[in-house]
Amino acid sequence: RSGASLDEGSHERIAPVGAGRSTAWGGEMRKAFVRQAAHFLAHPSVRFRPWEEKRGFLAAKGLTEEEIEGARRLAGDQAERQAPTQVVALLRERLPGPGRGA
Repeated sequence: RSGASLDEGSHERIAPVGAGRSTAWGGEMRKAFVRQAAHFLAHPSVRFRPWEEKRGFLAAKGLTEEEIEGARRLAGDQAERQAPTQVVALLRERLPGPGRGA
């Protein structure tokens, strides 16, 4: 799917900021969008896409530059926490062990 646009797949769930909602936004709602954007940025199908493409997608959804940068930092933190778990799962999958043949 390397040619797929960012508007496809799991990323569609990021709704435009004003879509179907009142204009009275609280700080908690904006924080929720930043967390959702971070989840999007950390997604395996998006993680290695060019930054400008990801930034443009989030800007089109209505996030400010400050929110996009916050999401980028949060996504980096999420990726660091997930990496050890992913390495262990990969090693278990690839290395022979008890009951998996030797």
